[in-house]
Amino acid sequence: MLLRVDVTGHPAPEWSPQVPIEQDSVTQGARARMEQEQPGRVGRRLAAIVAADVAGYSRLMGLDEVGTARTLREHRKVTDALVAKHGGRLVKTTGDGVLLEFPSVVDAVECAVAVQTTMDQRNEGVPRERRMLFRIGINLGDILIEGDDILGDGVNVAARLEGTSDQRLGSSSHPNGNLPPIERFLSGWMF
Repeated sequence: MLLRVDVTGHPAPEWSPQVPIEQDSVTQGARARMEQEQPGRVGRRLAAIVAADVAGYSRLMGLDEVGTARTLREHRKVTDALVAKHGGRLVKTTGDGVLLEFPSVVDAVECAVAVQTTMDQRNEGVPRERRMLFRIGINLGDILIEGDDILGDGVNVAARLEGTSDQRLGSSSHPNGNLPPIERFLSGWMF
């Protein structure tokens, strides 16, 4: 069993990995002290960043703008619940895209797999040209914190992976690239 202690040697408040980082009072206190001592210091932390969007969204909007927007809203209700279930935080939306933050890369990967599995089920019976398929990129990296927003190279890499992915999970150029997307992802070649 691990026991966290504060600087005085007393047990620190209970902490659970299920509690978002922002709610950890010990972390907040330390961050506030650092900002007072070093006012020009930029807030940073290591996080798993997920960038996702709908492949071919402009084409889908051209076919049926109202229907596509409604379908995306319906899918987002389901996928947003999966993000919360896996301990993620919705940082921002950008039309058909989302930027998510997870305290654990394992949680981010499990969430991405759950989203893709759910979308496969939701697309059953939908004509191929009308299916909504998500492109997802994941990066574990250092991020800068500005209020509720995150930015920096860690975010940029996730966005680049998402942009180069097929309509499944963000892929790398590893020699294992001939595997189907989900197997390539699960084999660890995505990062």
